[in-house]
Amino acid sequence: MTARWQSRLNHLLFFCVIVFMLGGCATIKPPALSSDTNKIDVAKESIALLTVKIANEYKTSYQPNIKYVFVWSNGEKDREKYSFKVGEKYNEAENSFNEYLVSFQLPAGSYKLRELFAQSGIFPVIGSFAVPVYSSFSIAPNKIIYLGHLEAIIKERTDDKELRAGSVFPLIDQAVTGASGGTFVVTITDLFEDDIKLFQKKYPYLTQYQVDNLTLPQWTQPTEKDMQ
Repeated sequence: MTARWQSRLNHLLFFCVIVFMLGGCATIKPPALSSDTNKIDVAKESIALLTVKIANEYKTSYQPNIKYVFVWSNGEKDREKYSFKVGEKYNEAENSFNEYLVSFQLPAGSYKLRELFAQSGIFPVIGSFAVPVYSSFSIAPNKIIYLGHLEAIIKERTDDKELRAGSVFPLIDQAVTGASGGTFVVTITDLFEDDIKLFQKKYPYLTQYQVDNLTLPQWTQPTEKDMQ
């Protein structure tokens, strides 16, 4: 097997492991909001919104691009696992950060926003990252809710107690991009008015609907129990 195909296989296997652990075998769903439509249907499922800024201050040449968000229903048994595409970034600064307008649709219930999956680099070096959010929230029927502004910054990992920004494998890719040697510092802020304006600018039909502010609590690094 050539080095090129081995590298591709390594990344495919890593992604499959991430999806298996966090999203199970569920279908990866599209974002709840789309520029291809002019209305929202919350009759069966409600919608959650949040803005995300991700930055790699450890290896600035490798700014992560968020691909998916993983959400699980709360509870220890028979948990539903959801995987959603994040879509294109709405703002970026070269070698500095990427920003996203994230939306996903769920049945009413109690959930945990578990992780955001991101990648950075170009072949043959591509790093994979997992932002460990692990924050609980509830969503009522027929609602659109705002979960806050999440900022995820990668800094150098200097303590074994800090969670790695990504897996150790593949060794070279993860080391070069800062995934294995970095750790995420996450902050969650209530920027409701400004963020909703961003969503409304991109999706004008959102102005016709009420959005409730249910900003997530401030982030702390999750424990092993939190991540079960």
